[in-house]
Formats: sequence, structure tokens, C-alpha cells
Amino acid sequence: MGPRVKLGGYTEHYSDEHERVRTRWVPQRTVVGVPYDTPILGYHVNTANTLRLWRAEATESFDFSTFNRGDYYGAVNQKVSSENLTKVLYPNDEAVQGKELRLEQQFFFVCCSLQDMLRILKTQGIPRERMHEKFTAQLNDTHPAIAIAELMRLLIDENAMDWDTSWSITRKTFAIPPHAAAEALERWPLALFRRILRAHGNHSRYQRALPRRGAHPLLRR
Repeated sequence: MGPRVKLGGYTEHYSDEHERVRTRWVPQRTVVGVPYDTPILGYHVNTANTLRLWRAEATESFDFSTFNRGDYYGAVNQKVSSENLTKVLYPNDEAVQGKELRLEQQFFFVCCSLQDMLRILKTQGIPRERMHEKFTAQLNDTHPAIAIAELMRLLIDENAMDWDTSWSITRKTFAIPPHAAAEALERWPLALFRRILRAHGNHSRYQRALPRRGAHPLLRR
């Protein structure tokens, strides 16, 4: 099973085994990322790197209970809506539906990739604090900017790390060209952001990790 990407829903607080207050994201729906690898061969060397792309799939492709109620289209609705995430790259975002799909799409790709990086660290026995020695996440454009806040969420909420350690890992792992940080950052309506990315849009601590025009935190070193 590939990475599971959460969308919508709500967040709730709970106490872990050490009596620390933590946050759990309870999604409205979950999409599974399916990896597709392409080997990239070096020139006149014995080296091959892997280009890993992602396709979205539903957790359940067919809802029998919905089908038995006579809703034949609804029985496959989850499959269709999930797979739409990766049908067309950069959909037209003039309409509200286009803005929602584009934000979901951007989040899907970065979430899958970051989860995969953390999986590789665990498999190879590399401490998360040394993530930057294994990976550099280059944000060549503004579309994957949400990856900064998502890595913070994965480290804090999913791996029980503290803020300062997580922020140190994040700052060492990401890189971004100055022109992208200063000139071309996308902006999302806050209501849309909060509705789709509940764990990010409703917690001020993750909003601190979001890049802002002219004041990108990765450039202040």
C-alpha cells in the first residue's frame, strides 16, 4: 500500500503515552498514492537514478452498499474523484472547483513524496535528524510550497518530534530559488485552505511554517 493522503475532515486533540497533548487529523476522505518508477541512466557511468511519479487511487474502488441502494454512479464516485487528482496536471483554476482541485493536487504530490522519503530513512536506519544528508527537496517553483508545512506536520504529528527539532530538519532539507521565494508565491483563499488541509489551515504553528512573499524562512540563515 502506497502513501495515504488525507483531505478535508477535522482535527482533534489527544494525549499520547507520555501525557503530551498532540493533534490528530481525521480526514473526510483519503487518497492512496501509487508510485511509478522510471530509471534515469547516467552518461558513460554505471549509475542509474530513479524518477518516481505518483498516481492517485481511491482506498475503495467500488461501494457495494451504495450500489445496492440503487445509486450506481455513486458506487464509483470515490474512485472517479480520487483519480481526478492526477488526470490533468495544473487544471484551470478560474472556477472554485479548479482552485480546490489544484490545491489538492499540489498537496497530494508533496505528501506522497515526503512520506516516501521518511519511509526510506526508516528502512535504511537513518535518523530523521540526518534527513538533509540523504535528501534535498528543491522547490523549483511555487506549486510545492505546501511541502514545508507538510513536513513539519509529518514530523510533529505523525512522528512525535518537537517543534525545534522538526524545524531544524525542515530548514536543512528544503531549498528554493530566490526568484520563486520573492516574486512568484501562490496564494490560496484561507477558507479554501482550511477546508481542504484541516491540519495546516487551522493551526497557527503550521501557518508559521508556510512561506510568505518576500519573507521566506529558508532564506533567513
